[in-house]
Parts: sequence; structure tokens; C-alpha cells
Amino acid sequence: MNQIQINPFVPRDEEAAYNTRHGIVTESWSPFGGDGAEVLDAPELAPIAAAHERTVGQVVLRWHVQRGLVPLPKTSNPARMAENAAVFDFELTADEMAAISALARPGTGVDPDREGH
Repeated sequence: MNQIQINPFVPRDEEAAYNTRHGIVTESWSPFGGDGAEVLDAPELAPIAAAHERTVGQVVLRWHVQRGLVPLPKTSNPARMAENAAVFDFELTADEMAAISALARPGTGVDPDREGH
């Protein structure tokens, strides 16, 4: 397992693909980005969440799961824990996945080769 920062703003496609090719499970550290507010407030995500009758957080976690990643959301709220776990009974379309991936902000995020996290 390799735990690296991955979220819609920092998708790390190359690193995740490398891990997959080498049989390494990729765990998404900080799957909502930073404190989560910025990614969760991205206006592009609200219509996707509404289309699936889900929260934006669930859509972001589903994006991770459909990419073959293991997201590690942090919460101590039991209701949020249940919400975070309820991402396995719907699927994002290819267009929705692409729209979320298009939120990438090159050059942002923690460099796992230079900084610890």
C-alpha cells in the first residue's frame, strides 16, 4: 500500500497508475483536499451529486473508488461515517468521472517525494 495525497484537485494519475502496474494499492490521503471545504465547495460537483441524490462528499469518495483507490476520509461524526460508507450502490458515468478529474490543479498538493504527510 502506498498512501499519497489524492483528491479531485490533486489526482496524481501517474502515481496511481504506477502503483497499479506494480500491484500496489493506492490509499488516498486527504481525499477531500486539505480541510475538505475547497473541494466540497467546487460548483461543478453539486449537479453530479444532485443527479445521484447524494452528497458532494459521497460523489468525491465514489470518484476515488471508481479509480481503484482506497480513500481515507477522516471524521469522528457517526452520521458522516455512515454517509462516507454509502458509496457502493451507485456509479458515476464516464462523463461525470471526467468532469471531476478536470478539476485538477497542476502543481498543487504535497510532493510525496520531498515532503512527509
